[in-house]
Amino acid sequence: MTNKRKPRNPISVIRTGNGDSGSTFFKNQLYWKTDPQVQFVGDLDEACAFLGQVQSLDFDAPGFTKMLNRSQEVLFEIGAMTHSEEALSNHLRNLENYVASLSSFMNNFLAEVDLPELHGFIIPTPQNSTAMIARAVIRRAERSAVKANCMWAVPALNIMSDFLFLVSWYQDASKQWAGFNKSDFSA
Repeated sequence: MTNKRKPRNPISVIRTGNGDSGSTFFKNQLYWKTDPQVQFVGDLDEACAFLGQVQSLDFDAPGFTKMLNRSQEVLFEIGAMTHSEEALSNHLRNLENYVASLSSFMNNFLAEVDLPELHGFIIPTPQNSTAMIARAVIRRAERSAVKANCMWAVPALNIMSDFLFLVSWYQDASKQWAGFNKSDFSA
């Protein structure tokens, strides 16, 4: 029998009803659910769920699974950092290291792997749509970070969306939109 460690604050109830009034407990006080910081945390939660969906895909690309796992951890770290100034000051360096590490990974990947040429924006297909959706949700979280004045999170979210673009590109770049054709406007 293994001895499992109990969490410091175990969850004992799921339904409290506290949020029924349109407010939520955040940073040791009540905030409206429409507050930009609360919306940012909600967008992080959604982004984390979509990254979990991307992780369910099989990748033969070396390093993708490891970077997806790390990206999901970073979303949790950002969430914790929004709740606590102490966590923010103690862990900001983790985000900087993540940005540098992911940037290096992507540069090395692009140098080593022959991907199809891009002549326009990748159009979502059944093969790449999961990563494309996750990318769009992370870009929304990035915009929410700006609105919530959490600019410290923007570089990590920005490179995370860039990485998901790379994942999409690797999965399928067969359909691309390169702009309007002159024939599109012919009568």
